[in-house]
Amino acid sequence: MLEPLDSKRTNSLSWVDMITVKMTKILNYLKEKDDWASPTDIAMAIGGYTASGLMRHSSWASPTCLSLVRQGILERNDKGHYRVKKNA
Repeated sequence: MLEPLDSKRTNSLSWVDMITVKMTKILNYLKEKDDWASPTDIAMAIGGYTASGLMRHSSWASPTCLSLVRQGILERNDKGHYRVKKNA
């Protein structure tokens, strides 16, 4: 059974503590790439295939990338491509 979150601990979590496995994979890919990448490229490189055998596309990566932009970890250009912020 899951333990309830301690509100004191939750309020003191850094963004590193709140990161998901999917976020970690996206960040590792973008750090290794060291250039702008489209959500489709990210999804194809990391997301692989769905259970039905279909290739994942941009809708798999976009929400997570946007969350990382809001957290100040990624930046997004006018084409909708992402990279790790230089000071992150």
